[in-house]
Amino acid sequence: MFDGRTLRGEATADPLRDVDFAQATFANVEFRGYRLDRVRLPEGVRAIPHWPEVARHALELVARDRSTEGRMLAGEFRNWMNMIGQGDATGVFNRADYVTAGGEKLAQFAESVLWRTVEPERR
Repeated sequence: MFDGRTLRGEATADPLRDVDFAQATFANVEFRGYRLDRVRLPEGVRAIPHWPEVARHALELVARDRSTEGRMLAGEFRNWMNMIGQGDATGVFNRADYVTAGGEKLAQFAESVLWRTVEPERR
């Protein structure tokens, strides 16, 4: 986990600038409280700008979904809401993590929910 949130009593991490993760392999990697404007991510990993807003909207979309995938995503988004940093922080979508956690069906569902909440110019 890369944690850039400002937490009381803790040192604040420096911003991530001009960092190249393009050759890295991401598995369950999280960024909290960072903007990733000048960060290169591995292929298949997508940055989601304004993650707190996107996560809130995504939770609204799945909150009443009683399918296994809906409950899994709702739980994930609720957990995120407890840990989100700045309002302009960037989230990261790694499709492979969703496939690992719940199979292709979960990955497809997560992708469809998230892309419905992200404005086209931010995709």
